[in-house]
Amino acid sequence: MTTRVTGNERRGRQLLLRFSGFLSAALTVMALITATRALAPVVAYIAPQRVRSHFMRRAFASGKCRSRRFSVLRSTVGTETRNENNITTPYHSPLPTSRYVHQSSRTLSSRNPALPLESTLMHSNANELTDVELKNLVAHWRDHPVLNPMVTFRSWVVPIKGKMIQAILNSKSLQPYLASRHELLQEMHVRLKIVRDYTDSTDGTEKLILLHPDTPPLSELPADVQQLLRNCQIHENGPVMPTKFTYKDFTASYILSQLLPIAVHPPPTAFETIGHVAHLNLKERHWPYRFLIGQVLLETLPLIESVINKVGEVSGPYRTYDFGLLAGRNDTRVKLTESGVQLQFDLADVYWCSRLSEERQRLLRTFQPGQIIADPFCGVGALCLLAASLPQRNCTIWANDWNPKAVEYLRENARRNHVSDRIERLQCGDAYDFLMDMGLQQHQKASTRSRKEDVTNKDGNHVTPTEPMRLPDHVVMNYPVEAPKFLGALRWWPVPPSSRRGSTTRDGGIGSVIVPRVHVYTFARADPTTDRDAEEVAVDLVAANLLPLGNTIHCRTEMNEDYDCDIQVHPVRDVAPGKVVLC
Repeated sequence: MTTRVTGNERRGRQLLLRFSGFLSAALTVMALITATRALAPVVAYIAPQRVRSHFMRRAFASGKCRSRRFSVLRSTVGTETRNENNITTPYHSPLPTSRYVHQSSRTLSSRNPALPLESTLMHSNANELTDVELKNLVAHWRDHPVLNPMVTFRSWVVPIKGKMIQAILNSKSLQPYLASRHELLQEMHVRLKIVRDYTDSTDGTEKLILLHPDTPPLSELPADVQQLLRNCQIHENGPVMPTKFTYKDFTASYILSQLLPIAVHPPPTAFETIGHVAHLNLKERHWPYRFLIGQVLLETLPLIESVINKVGEVSGPYRTYDFGLLAGRNDTRVKLTESGVQLQFDLADVYWCSRLSEERQRLLRTFQPGQIIADPFCGVGALCLLAASLPQRNCTIWANDWNPKAVEYLRENARRNHVSDRIERLQCGDAYDFLMDMGLQQHQKASTRSRKEDVTNKDGNHVTPTEPMRLPDHVVMNYPVEAPKFLGALRWWPVPPSSRRGSTTRDGGIGSVIVPRVHVYTFARADPTTDRDAEEVAVDLVAANLLPLGNTIHCRTEMNEDYDCDIQVHPVRDVAPGKVVLC
């Protein structure tokens, strides 16, 4: 007998088979995920760190690992993301957060036991750390034995009278035996006090001087040293003085030299301090250890609250750059003071270089009181505010910048330093138009003056009353990338009489012409093909953009003869091997 299967039963069986297939596939996927998580620590030990970093770089550079939620910076190897303040923060990083680091820096987690700290001690063959070792080191480097040593110092009992203590400290023969010569103390940022009170002294007339741990007893010293000590009335050895040091006693460079593997030495030591922010530009070999470096700098520099690392190059219309947060709080709104002038701005919005402070001081020395300073690339206005604020300068400022946020910061800082009345012109626009408009305004003034009636002077001669042309005394073009290209705007400026006719002066008197001094910054390299050094290349570059088209050498010679141009070249700083910034 056959059983007839209805349509509903047939559809029910098909649905049951499909459900069984889906359930089987889901269980298989869950099993694979569980196995992958279980094998992750094994892979972390087996796979070399360089191989993992290589494939991670390729994956994130191709964009295949881009998250929908975050905009991943390709230059950050896919481990960081940029937030609304333009600061990159760890993204799915295996390293602990700063809060976890502080909470777990004193004890090891029992649920996730880490490797002993002794395993990360540096040896001559230690070339790199595994991910597990690095994670442990970032979390517990403060407890590292090499950064918390116990040193036992010997001592001498020295009488206070007769200035014996000072005589011992100044003696070249005895200095090698003092504790101050210990190599560990050379790495401390706080000087160790080697003269101590002697508690066993009955009348308080004796002190202790700490000695190098390797100093032998008095009886084993050379004869001439023993005689010198007898002359200083030192007849006995003092007690042994055990001294405990912590990581807070040592410099950041020493701590990093002890923690980082030999393969990435020397450790990074150069960084820029901008208010509460330490700005680094780490090399590629330091990249895997960037969070450790950030934590060390944050702990050892008392005025630093944020440590950032530059990511990529300075680019864009506003010459800004991306950076990643290595340690500290996520805040780049800085406050700093330079020569009494207070500046406030956000590093994420504008370009800033603290290394230009000396160059600003050099420029200030060339300014005279009451002069007009034009800065077409003013930025946040450090130079402008210094020239306007300092009592010995008291200059009038014409400023411009392409970045609207920089202009707003300049306006706020001028109000903060009570020099808003000195900022005569402040605009946000193209520097070429800013410079060209100055010349066009002078042409309009000159044409207006020429239409005035003549007057008679005391000699009875008819003269046209004139005023000095309203041009700035100094034009500062601190934009090394493209500053020479803006010199063409100066061709719109009125041409003064040649100096051979004796009427070109800088005093601004009646009938005279103010001849501006233009400070042009540019990058330059020596040109071996034409046998020109960097300074000659920079001068030729400026001349080619400033003078009329044609024979540049002939034009330079003619202009120098007519106007007695004073060309000076000043090296500012090196930016790369063979590449310098010149003014």
